[in-house]
Amino acid sequence: MGIEALSRGAGLVTFVEKTKQAARAIRENLKSLEIKDGADVIEQDVLKALPQLQGPYDYCFFDPPYRMEGQYEGVLRAISELNVMKTGGIVIAEHDKRFDPGDGVGEVKRYRTLLQGDAGLSFYRVGGDPTDQ
Repeated sequence: MGIEALSRGAGLVTFVEKTKQAARAIRENLKSLEIKDGADVIEQDVLKALPQLQGPYDYCFFDPPYRMEGQYEGVLRAISELNVMKTGGIVIAEHDKRFDPGDGVGEVKRYRTLLQGDAGLSFYRVGGDPTDQ
């Protein structure tokens, strides 16, 4: 998703990956596509990385392993409490369609869910009116 965003004109994409293997794959993909600017790869647990990010961001996409259902609330809570997203920013959480990551936490409120195949996407707005699209 991040590389696609860069190809469509995003100014900065920050990738956060906990495992060396996944971070290496992102770096290799960026290199093979000759993307030199606008991408940061942080190799760290997302809950440790979020307080260090230099936001505010317009969009956040996160996709923890489906078996880690507890991560969703923690990430949404951290996004709500930290100044990493712009007011009105969009947070998109990918999840198993049989799992509901909740209506949100604090300033992060869900306004849409899209289910397709085995996956689901929950869309959240940070601050403001979550129904304001």
